[in-house]
Amino acid sequence: MQQYFRCLEVNKYSEGGFDLSEVDAHDWVLRAFKPLILPLIASSDPSVVERPTLAQYLSPQQCFVCTLAAVDDELQPKQLDTKEPGWVPPLVRVNSDFLAELDRSTRCFAPSGVQLCYDRPEDTLIKLPRRVIIKDHDGQHVDCFYRSFKYIYHRALAKKQINVLKKVIQAQIPPSPGTYICRLHGVVMEADRVVGMLFTWIDDKGVLSVAMAAKSSPELRQRWAAQNSRSLGTLHSNGVIWGVASAESVLIDEDDNAWITDFEGGLTMSGVGWYKPWTVEEDRQGLAEIIDILN
Repeated sequence: MQQYFRCLEVNKYSEGGFDLSEVDAHDWVLRAFKPLILPLIASSDPSVVERPTLAQYLSPQQCFVCTLAAVDDELQPKQLDTKEPGWVPPLVRVNSDFLAELDRSTRCFAPSGVQLCYDRPEDTLIKLPRRVIIKDHDGQHVDCFYRSFKYIYHRALAKKQINVLKKVIQAQIPPSPGTYICRLHGVVMEADRVVGMLFTWIDDKGVLSVAMAAKSSPELRQRWAAQNSRSLGTLHSNGVIWGVASAESVLIDEDDNAWITDFEGGLTMSGVGWYKPWTVEEDRQGLAEIIDILN
């Protein structure tokens, strides 16, 4: 029971401060279901979808509904008779004016036009991947980072985030190496509902952290501080607020460049941005914390 409630807390507040990660929590629950799931997999259709689409992930053609109980502190999974999972993907409904605005400022893709990429075949249609492939205007395949609206059920927050990303596009901010800012490539739509967002893909080493900074050279840390300062200054000069200025929203790429990502202001539960969301002052406070880590 203690472990179960710890997993619930991690899923609710995955900002840090736990000795258990969100992935660890999911793995703990999954291990309990494995004795039940493996025979179901063996009895189902053995065909493997090599390049599935987001539509197949959001609306699986076959599903099994299971529940988890415990007797004397021993986990006991059980399959239910129903085939209705009672789950709907996180979608944000928007009005016609906002749809027209999206069409003018960025590309809209249907879930069936977004191909999912998996590093491990066993994760296919089980885990939502980071990398997806879409077709650009000229028919060329483009790698993108997919971000669902998992934590943004509220329409106003979703609209606010997309509007900030649209500002970055409209301001024609210089690309790298002038600035290192993750750009919106498009939006995934299903009728009048926003499914998620597509960002320019970045081959990364990971998120900036105290541990990463500690094992990096002074020259590299200085470079990251300068890149973040320059990128954020360019955003502010164009009237764009980062909104979630923190090390957790800085991505270090394979060439050791520091990218500003996320633009999810108002959602962070850290001290930064909780009381003064979406302000230049908040951004500067966050940048000061990042530079402090790098120093």
